[in-house]
Amino acid sequence: MPTKKVVSDAGEILVLRTTLAGSRPRVWREVEVAASTTLAGLHDVLQVLMGWEDCGGLGGFAQLFAAHKNPRTEDDRELLEWVGEDWDPGAFDLNAVNQALSALRAPRRRR
Repeated sequence: MPTKKVVSDAGEILVLRTTLAGSRPRVWREVEVAASTTLAGLHDVLQVLMGWEDCGGLGGFAQLFAAHKNPRTEDDRELLEWVGEDWDPGAFDLNAVNQALSALRAPRRRR
């Protein structure tokens, strides 16, 4: 359920707060989406908003985090190579997220 509804020139806007179940500390984000957003569109928004990598859920993230903190094995080094040397599990770049969300709203050419 939305935490708030706002009506603007662009139409009805829903303010959604999402929390990643099972995370400690609690990981949450709040975002405004058009009320007309489809489920597929919301999926795309959440992927960007949470900064998710396809690393196998919380368990995979825990393994990736441990490898980042103290790479001990060849598997750890491969994980770090996959995610990139600039990866920071504690960082949240609001400007980068906002740019990525804007790109989702950009018109797409049909083929």
